[in-house]
Parts: sequence; structure tokens; C-alpha cells
Amino acid sequence: MDTSAMLDRLTMGELEQFEKISGLPMDEMGSPGTPKAGLLIALAYIAARRNGTGETLEDIRALPVSKVEGIVETVLGVEDEPDPT
Repeated sequence: MDTSAMLDRLTMGELEQFEKISGLPMDEMGSPGTPKAGLLIALAYIAARRNGTGETLEDIRALPVSKVEGIVETVLGVEDEPDPT
């Protein structure tokens, strides 16, 4: 999952919400040792809101990692570049 590419697809309001939920400023997102659970929870919550499914933060926190990643990739996923060969 390319988190930085997904963040490029967020609006400024969504980025602000991402920072509030994850507790991390954008410039710390890719730093080694940065907790990843908060990043996934924030992205999944924003993706669920975009999708109109109505999950709360607590709903997202109760999901297994694979389901959270699925929500994020379905809504904010970045298509892999086609193989030029």
C-alpha cells in the first residue's frame, strides 16, 4: 500500500482530518518508527466517509487490519503503473 500516493488524493480538509485522527503531522508520516495503526485508522475513516458507508472511528478500530486496508485501497487506492514491456 503506497500511503503517500493515497495522501496525494485527499483534499486539504481531509488532510487536516487525517492529522487530527492520526495525531501525526504530515512531515512525520514516513519516518522510521512512526506508528502505523493511527495512519491506517485515519485513512480508513476518511475513505469510509467518502464512500458514504457511515463507519465511525470506533467501527474502524474494531476491524481486522486486512479489512481496514481493503477499505483504504478500494476508495483511495492508486492503480499500479502498467508494465511497459
